[in-house]
Amino acid sequence: MDRFDQWAVSAESLVLDYQQLEPAADSAQLFAEALARLVDGARLAQVDTATLQPSPPWADWDDPTRRDLWPEPDDRPVDLNRLPTTWVDAAAGTVREWLLQRPAATIVGHLDWYSANVGWRERRLLAVFDWDSIGAQPEPAIAGLAAAVWPTTDDPGEGASVEQSDQFLSAYANMRSWSDSDLSIAWAAGLWVRCFDARKATATGVDPETVITKSEARQRLRMAGLQDDL
Repeated sequence: MDRFDQWAVSAESLVLDYQQLEPAADSAQLFAEALARLVDGARLAQVDTATLQPSPPWADWDDPTRRDLWPEPDDRPVDLNRLPTTWVDAAAGTVREWLLQRPAATIVGHLDWYSANVGWRERRLLAVFDWDSIGAQPEPAIAGLAAAVWPTTDDPGEGASVEQSDQFLSAYANMRSWSDSDLSIAWAAGLWVRCFDARKATATGVDPETVITKSEARQRLRMAGLQDDL
């Protein structure tokens, strides 16, 4: 990418011969390693992370100036804050309040790291798509968002199971010197994106438990070390 005055000019390649990664025992680790490589590469760029704010709505737990719980949704004209309150709001409110009390340095990462946005060939990373989802958050939050959704292929109701999220975060944490607090941040951020998707489902009359069940939300709260008041 080159810069001309206030403009950025970039070029992309058309990639056709790729596949979504077939499920296997090493899939979570491959996704985690690929995200870590992207994060490490982004560190080399001199970027004012403030220019990457606000985060996309599904990742936007991190706007401290927003008094409402929910940001504007990315793909439908509805105020999520005006819908009847459910346990989804309680779960999202718990993780957002907790995360906002733990400010940390932000880095550049991909905030929509899931199967439909990552192309593979013979189980080797080939291409990454959806670059408008680049954003800036603490690294554990970036990894946590990915851990919650990485196997999703864009079919309704998909998401990572708790076991799949744990596999992803274990692989990612092994590449970093993470504390227990870092892992808690990751689990909390991951629950945010699942709750956001569930809240959007409610807006169209769909049962939020097709996106995440209350039982799974409780388990993810426990994994984050947060109180379960659902």
